[in-house]
Amino acid sequence: MNQRISLVRLAVERAWADAANATEAKDRYLEMLKTDEALRTEATARYLEKIAHWDTVVRPTLDRHLFKKHVLSKGEKSTPNVSRKNTMKTYAKDLFETLRLPETGVKLGEATRQDLDKAISFEKSRAQHHTHQQSFWSSIQKRLKKDDAVVKDVWTPVEVEQAYEEILNK
Repeated sequence: MNQRISLVRLAVERAWADAANATEAKDRYLEMLKTDEALRTEATARYLEKIAHWDTVVRPTLDRHLFKKHVLSKGEKSTPNVSRKNTMKTYAKDLFETLRLPETGVKLGEATRQDLDKAISFEKSRAQHHTHQQSFWSSIQKRLKKDDAVVKDVWTPVEVEQAYEEILNK
């Protein structure tokens, strides 16, 4: 029985030898992949079929589905002469039909004042959330005086929770 020993298996074993943690092993393995073409070829071979399938079958199928759903009129058929470069023109031509409001999903052309109020309220709440998040991250960053400083060396979990609560209660 003449079994070929996998270069990938050997490289992974070598990467883990004396590695203190997964990050260290990953970094060692990545360096081996960068420098050893045979290893890189073997390691990536198992993904090439998946990549080819995604690029030639899955992605085009999704594109066609979205094109048919959002661009073509009901009953209209997509033909080979329909190109992606014309897609934007078609979208722009009828934004009332293709643009939908957040939360409700109502088409822009059919939206009422109340529908727009809901959309505006939803977007305001998202903006407020993002403003809180930005304030939180900024407050955490203020204590980090050096570029290579790490949060857990400067903050305690309790302090982080308190800072977050203070920002939410402003």
